Amino acid sequence: METVIVERDLPPGYGIAEVRANAERTQWCLDAHRVRRIRSYLGPGGKLVCVFEAPDVESVRLALAKSPVPAARVFRVTVHLPG
Repeated sequence: METVIVERDLPPGYGIAEVRANAERTQWCLDAHRVRRIRSYLGPGGKLVCVFEAPDVESVRLALAKSPVPAARVFRVTVHLPG
C-alpha cells in the first residue's frame, strides 16, 4: 500500500460540516477502490489536504472522481518517522 496526498481548493463557504458530509457520501467509492482515509487537514483560505492509504495513486484518483470538490493535486509520498 502507498501513502497518497490529495490537495483541494474548497469553494467559498465550504467548511468542516460540508467536508464531513462529502466524506460520508463518498466512503462507498473509497471502499470499492480499497482506499482508506488516514487524516484530513482543513487550512485557512479553503485549502484541504487529505492523507490516504491505497494500492496506488490511480486508485485514489478513481475513488475521488465523482467528488463535488475536484482534487487539485494527487501524489504519492513516503513516510519517514523519527527513529
